[in-house]
Amino acid sequence: MASLKRIVHKSGRVVYRIVICLGYDAQGNKLVKNLTYSVNQSATKRQQEKEALKYAMDMEDRIKYGYGCDGAKLNFEEFAGKWLAEMKEELACGTYIGYEQLLRSRILPFFRTYRLAQVRTADIEAFYGTLADTYCPGTIKRYANVLSGIFSAALRQNLIAGNPCREARKPRKKQKEQEEQLRYFTPRQSLMFLKSLSIPYPVPTQFRVFFTLSIFCGFRKGETLALCWEDIDLDRLEISITKAIGRTESGFGLQQPKKRTSLRRVPFPESILPLLAQYREEYDAHRLALGDGWQGNGNLFTRSDGSLMGHTTAYQYFVRHLTRYNRWVREQDEAEAEIVHSLAKWKRHALKHYGFHSGEGLYTDMSAIRRDEEVDNIHSIYVDQWDWEKIISREDRNLDTLKETVRIVYKVLRKTEKYMSIHYDYIEEILPHDIFFITTAELEELYPDNTPKEREYFIAKDKGAVCIMQIGGPLKNGKPHDGRAPDYDDWNLNADIIVYYPVLDIALELSSMGIRVDREALLSQLETAGCMDRAELPFHKAVITEELPYTVGGGIGQSRICMFFLRKAHIGEVQCSLWPDDVMKEAEKNTLQLL
Repeated sequence: MASLKRIVHKSGRVVYRIVICLGYDAQGNKLVKNLTYSVNQSATKRQQEKEALKYAMDMEDRIKYGYGCDGAKLNFEEFAGKWLAEMKEELACGTYIGYEQLLRSRILPFFRTYRLAQVRTADIEAFYGTLADTYCPGTIKRYANVLSGIFSAALRQNLIAGNPCREARKPRKKQKEQEEQLRYFTPRQSLMFLKSLSIPYPVPTQFRVFFTLSIFCGFRKGETLALCWEDIDLDRLEISITKAIGRTESGFGLQQPKKRTSLRRVPFPESILPLLAQYREEYDAHRLALGDGWQGNGNLFTRSDGSLMGHTTAYQYFVRHLTRYNRWVREQDEAEAEIVHSLAKWKRHALKHYGFHSGEGLYTDMSAIRRDEEVDNIHSIYVDQWDWEKIISREDRNLDTLKETVRIVYKVLRKTEKYMSIHYDYIEEILPHDIFFITTAELEELYPDNTPKEREYFIAKDKGAVCIMQIGGPLKNGKPHDGRAPDYDDWNLNADIIVYYPVLDIALELSSMGIRVDREALLSQLETAGCMDRAELPFHKAVITEELPYTVGGGIGQSRICMFFLRKAHIGEVQCSLWPDDVMKEAEKNTLQLL
C-alpha cells in the first residue's frame, strides 16, 4: 500500500509526499514511484488526509495496472491475476493462499472467458447459484469477498462503471441451515468439560493445560499453541501474547499477530497454578530423559520429541475426548443424579469443589417453581433470579464488607435505571444517589407500633431506597422482622435492598444478600430456631468443621427488576407464568396484558 507523508511549507501550503512500491527488480532492489500531491488548502487536516489517501490509492492502481487500460478489452483472468499478485504484500500468508485457492477452484473457471467490463450483476448471481448446492453460506461469502475485492480495484481505476457484486443476491439459506446455529460451550458446559478431563480416565496434563488456558483466558488456538514458558508470569498471574501459529509459505510456523491490539497481557486465575506446576514438573522430567534427542525451544505444547505441537493435534484430541466421554456417560445406566434443593448451599459447596480462591466467585441463572407461592402483583409461582456467591476471608466477615457489597449492587441498579430513562421517555429516575442503611432493631424503634411490612413501606417511601440489615433474629418484641433459614445467612450480617415503587405505592424488594454462617453463627442460630438436629447433616457438618470457605452471596430477582425498570403494575407483564382466573379477570379489568 502507498505511504503518505504530510509536508507543510514555510508559506503554509500543505502537500503530501506519496511513495508507491512497484515491487522488486532481479537484484532484489525495491522499485518505487514518488509523487507529490497538493491538497485543498482550505480543508481540515482530516479532510486533506482523506483526499490525499484517495488520490494515492487511485494512482497506485493506475501505475500498477497500467495507464489508459480499457475494461472492455481487459480479460477478467488477467486482471484477477494482477490483483492477487499485488495483494500478496498486504495479506497474511494463510489468507493469500485461501484467496488463490478460491480463484483457481471456481472463480476463474467460471469467468475465464469474460472481459472485465462485461461482468454484470446477473453473472455474479449465476456464479453464486453454482455454489449453492455444494457450499454453505459462509463459504459462498468468502467467494463473494474475493470477487468484490477484484471489482472494487477495477472500479477505483475507472476500468468499470460500477461494482457488479454490490447488488448481487446470495442464495437463500435452506430451511435446515436456518435452523442450525453456531455451537459453543456455555459457562456451565465449560466447567463440565474441564471436569470431564479428570474422569473417568486420565487425560495427558499437556491437554488439560491447553484446554484450561484456552477457556479461562480466551486465547485463539494459534495463540495457545505458540505459548512458551517464558510467556507465563507466575508472580503477576499474567500471560503475554506476542505471537501465534499460522500458515506460512513453508507450512505452519510462528508469526507476529496481524494487529497491534493482539499484543496483550492476559490475567489467569490463581487456581490454575497447581496444574501449571504439575505440567512443568512432567515437562522437565521428559526433557531430561530425552537428553540430546530433545528438539524443543521452550515451547509449552510439544510433540514427543519436544518440537512444536501440530496445529490440528489439540482439536483432534478434543473430538476424540468428547466422543469417548459421551460414550462413557451413556453407559452409566445406574448412575445417580441429585436435584439441587438449596441453591445457596450448592453455591458454597461449588466454590470449594471447583477450586475457587479468596476474592473469586460464581453466579448462576436460576429458574424454579414455588408451587405454594401466593401470587399477586409482585409474586408468581415461577421464580427467576441471578444468584451469586464469592469467597471472602474470615476477617472480611463484618458489616463493612456487607455494606460495600450492597453499594456495588445498588450502583448497578442506578446505572440501569439511568440507561432506561435515556432510552424511554416515560421512565424517570427515582432512585436516590445513595442507599440508606438501617438495622431491623433500629427500624423497630423508629416504628414500634407498626408491622414489619408497614415499617418497610414507611422507611422506603421516606428514603427512596433502603438496605435493611440483620434479618432473622428475634427483636425486642420477641419476633423476627422476617423469616430467615438458620443455616443460610448470618442473621447479624445479612440485608435486603428495598426501594419505594410509586406505580403500586409499595416497598419493593429487589435483592437479598448476606455473609454466610460460620461455625459459631450456625450453632447459635440452630439453637435459637430449635433445630439442632440439622447439625448432623452433611452440609452443616462441613460448616462446623470449617471445610467450606467463608462466603458472601445473594440473589437479584430478574422479573422483579424488569418490572421495576419498565414501571409495570404486574409481574405477569414481564414474565410468563400460570395465573388464577380471578387474577386474569382483574388484570383484564385494568387493561393489563399478562403473559
